[in-house]
Amino acid sequence: MEKLEGTVCVKGSVAYVPQQAWIQNCTLQEDILFGRALDPRRYQQALEACALLADLEMLPAGDQTEIGEKGIHLSGGQRQRVSLARAVYREADLFMLDDPLSAVDSHVAKHLFDQVIGPEGVLAGKTRVLVTHSINFLPQMDFIIVLADGQVSEAGPYPALLQHSGSFANFLCNYAPDKPEKNLKEGSRTALEDTDEEEVLLIEDTLSNHTGLTDNEPVMNEVQKQFMRQLSVMSSEGEGQGRPVPQRRPGSTGKVVQAAEVKASGALIQEEKCGCHRGQRVAQCLEAMVDGRQNNTSVRLGVYAALTVLQGLLVMVSAITLMVGSVQAARSLHRVLLHNRMRSPQSFFHTTPSGRILNRFSKDIYVTDEVLAPTILMPLNSFHNSISAFVVTIASTPLFTVVTLPLAVLYITAQRFYVATSRHLKRLDSVSRSPIYSHFSETVTGTSVIRAYGRSQDFKAISDAKVDTNMRSSYPYVASNRWLWVHVESVGNCVVFFAALSAVIGRNSPSPGLVGLSVSYTLQVGIVGRTRAGKSSMTLCPFRILEAAEGEIRIDGLNVADMGLHDLRPQLTVIPQDPILFSASLRMNLDPFGYYSEADLWRALELSHLHTFVGSQPEGLDFQCSEGGENLSVGQRQLVCLARAVLRRSCILVLDEATAAMDLETDDLIWATVRPQFENCTVLTIPHWLDTIIDYTRVLVLDRGTVAEFDSPANLIAARGIFYGMARDAGLV
Repeated sequence: MEKLEGTVCVKGSVAYVPQQAWIQNCTLQEDILFGRALDPRRYQQALEACALLADLEMLPAGDQTEIGEKGIHLSGGQRQRVSLARAVYREADLFMLDDPLSAVDSHVAKHLFDQVIGPEGVLAGKTRVLVTHSINFLPQMDFIIVLADGQVSEAGPYPALLQHSGSFANFLCNYAPDKPEKNLKEGSRTALEDTDEEEVLLIEDTLSNHTGLTDNEPVMNEVQKQFMRQLSVMSSEGEGQGRPVPQRRPGSTGKVVQAAEVKASGALIQEEKCGCHRGQRVAQCLEAMVDGRQNNTSVRLGVYAALTVLQGLLVMVSAITLMVGSVQAARSLHRVLLHNRMRSPQSFFHTTPSGRILNRFSKDIYVTDEVLAPTILMPLNSFHNSISAFVVTIASTPLFTVVTLPLAVLYITAQRFYVATSRHLKRLDSVSRSPIYSHFSETVTGTSVIRAYGRSQDFKAISDAKVDTNMRSSYPYVASNRWLWVHVESVGNCVVFFAALSAVIGRNSPSPGLVGLSVSYTLQVGIVGRTRAGKSSMTLCPFRILEAAEGEIRIDGLNVADMGLHDLRPQLTVIPQDPILFSASLRMNLDPFGYYSEADLWRALELSHLHTFVGSQPEGLDFQCSEGGENLSVGQRQLVCLARAVLRRSCILVLDEATAAMDLETDDLIWATVRPQFENCTVLTIPHWLDTIIDYTRVLVLDRGTVAEFDSPANLIAARGIFYGMARDAGLV
């Protein structure tokens, strides 16, 4: 971030834990060590403090298991704990913790605070700057800084701020009226006293093995372990550090691939061939006319003029034909590629690095757009020119036939050797280029973490090493092209030499005309459960992101499995835990297809409490959002997603921990919008705080992928079941 004014002084080393955890595509141990040497004692201490030992027991390879790109094999809470363990292992002087507890459950957050951040944690004695929305841990802070509108409104110890009766004390009175006095009396006493119960809850918060779509997946232990073993086997057979690589077969390019290329480019190339053959027939007729009129100079000049004009026309037709064919091929192949990728199952994206997919859409499409047409035109021209030259040479000097067969053998030998070599070199070049894209994307995403830990030069060296690896296959490919050029030119020189020799030997026979010529509505349902209970999986099934293994899901009496995605998904709206924004204008992010008027957009911004911010921007609705919405705060990104939902007004709204990254005041504003605006809709909510669903119509409690309880919140609390225990842990009863 650019500093506009003031000074920033840092003494000692810094460790940084971002609000959204950044995970490398490597083993869990390498992600925690982050380039430092292994110290077994300190490493074990970091695992224990961050509650990762129970997670390692679920992995067949322990801490040597590949996490996957962007930590796809981990849930959100587990990624945050790995990020925190990286900072703990660092042993820095200053720890910058950007709300690391918002992505984990309440009992895990308490464990992390007690064992890592708190006064008795492993970081005791270090300077810790903690950004948090949780008010439960404030009494244990040495010093509190209260920010308002980007400025420091209050600062001081917790008791002093309460006695000051300023904005901080008012805030606590509004959102926790019974806690300030209690916290002053109890000091740093913990809210949970049963250690055994906490350990059981931590064991439940283990690694999700369904490639990390969310922090909660309904996978039984045995199935979970078997799936992880399969992923481990796939990783061990892959490229680099365990990433899967595309399978390739030795030998020539498959016939199916060649047929697809010809089909994509259409019949225009064949038309170009026919045009060249027609040109040869015209040339032969003109040559015959020249033979009959040897003494007519004007006729002879007319023949060569006609041939020149015809050659120009044929070259122009062939160039246009190839260009149109290449555009048609590129359009067709890109459309099919995009169609297939958009409809690929989630497992494909979990096991395929994004760099490989990006390579298909960048380098391969570039080859189809700009390289394929000239490459096809070159061999076609060479083939027709060679055939014409051989026909003319043999017709004028039959003695040249004697050397034709040896020259053909030399040419075919060089061609076969080159094709086999260049094909494999091209494949190696393509395979080694994908890790460059993956590493670049990973580095850009984690720039803040890399700079905070002082590893910029290390990542630059890794990038250079990957480029060097790619050049080791790219440079030999260029050298092989030069090798082919030398050998083909040598064969061509032999052709010219023997053609001239044959013409000299039979100098009385050539004809002057031949020498040198060539051519449910209103129901509000809260969905709760422990880690891996299956909450998020349940909300993904109505969208058909996850297909039901058995049973049916019906909306208005229709089975969603029988509905097309274009008919199904407009009826559903989701506000996810991680907001998604595109690198485009705010207008496009709110209304990508231009269905709504500008008044509707401003109305949605007003209801989502963004109109003040957007109105203050000079561009207004044309305000440009950077990639991933990085120029907006996490809370503002979530409000944009809320504005999207207000615009769509679908019959079913899904909230997947939509307010996890927001402060309590913004949380109240969002719920104040959701309740009246979606009162006639079915609302399915996975809450981050249980008090947000305490007034819901129904609460669904999931346990290991099955329905454990389903009733009104009051009845569930009275029944003293699973929901009662969760409400008790949250301090609601």
